[in-house]
Amino acid sequence: MSVRTACPFCNSQVIEPAEVPRVVCPRCGESFEPAAWEPTAETLPTASATSSPFPVRALYVYLSLTMSLVAVICAIGYYKPWVTTPAPVAPLTGAASTIPPTALSGLRYIPASANVVVALQPAAMVAFHPTAQFRTLGLPEGMIAVLEKTGLTPEKIEQIVAGLSFAIDKPIPALTVVLKLRQPVDEEKMLDALRAEKKPIAGRPVYTTKMSMLLATKIDDRTWLFGFDDKDFALADQPAVSPAHFADSVNTAIRELEPSSYAWLVTERSRKWSESSPLLQAAKPLAAKLSQVQQASASLSFDREPLTRVSLLLIDAATAREVEKYLKQHLPDATVTVTDNSIAGEIKQQPAVLFDLVRGLMK
Repeated sequence: MSVRTACPFCNSQVIEPAEVPRVVCPRCGESFEPAAWEPTAETLPTASATSSPFPVRALYVYLSLTMSLVAVICAIGYYKPWVTTPAPVAPLTGAASTIPPTALSGLRYIPASANVVVALQPAAMVAFHPTAQFRTLGLPEGMIAVLEKTGLTPEKIEQIVAGLSFAIDKPIPALTVVLKLRQPVDEEKMLDALRAEKKPIAGRPVYTTKMSMLLATKIDDRTWLFGFDDKDFALADQPAVSPAHFADSVNTAIRELEPSSYAWLVTERSRKWSESSPLLQAAKPLAAKLSQVQQASASLSFDREPLTRVSLLLIDAATAREVEKYLKQHLPDATVTVTDNSIAGEIKQQPAVLFDLVRGLMK
């Protein structure tokens, strides 16, 4: 019977024939004193130096976390939080206003290599949808538990910004998530909610957490960064001078979003980011669909009713016409304009319709 322990640096399982005072992790190479040992069967696989940088379980956690941010735009509509009871809802005291996408300070902490950028302004969203809560947005339960334990409600969060960097040499895309609050949060309370443990490294304090295997670091009393690797915090100490520091096509897409957009997503204008990603290529049906798209953007704003705007740049005019036909068939009241290989659409219906539509397109 062998024994195992968890590496505090990379969270991998380290297995030894017997309890020893100090071990070296075969995956990350760090040495440490085990906090505890657990008995395990000899047949349990060990972490090896050549193994994937994340266990398979982490892949599903990663996808759940990142795609939940993407799904927020449609999930708001899916749960129809703007449909309230007949009784009028009094406006929130000190309700937040929407920050234009180009002015979101959280973008300065996202690496310039990000080819998919997602943003949500919970406080501004609540100003329009008073009944909206974290669970109606489809956020992972682990994230909800942390937010609730720290006393954070949607109206207390100014912005959540996430950047994904897909590359052929990265089996798992790099991820940086920025959490910016409207008021300071108690650091000890936040670390306790995250069940955080400080990594024994010099320089900026970085913590391992129990929330989806994410690392965390504090920027100031209102700003926290999350990622899977220390490299995801490359801009923590020296953020970009301007939010517009991405590829030109990403910067342009963000500039073209409606200033009142409080939930949005943009991608780089290139098929390389989707075609070069081993993670996306492993999902062959999805990869085939994405290979038809050169660039995409989507946003949700609110005037007198929710308005979803979608823009797609496809590989050719024929594909654009096929997508136009599909959209008009399923969204007869939507405004759809096709110019060569590009499509622009405005949907004043409940975004739940769009949510189902996207699911159908991706099958």
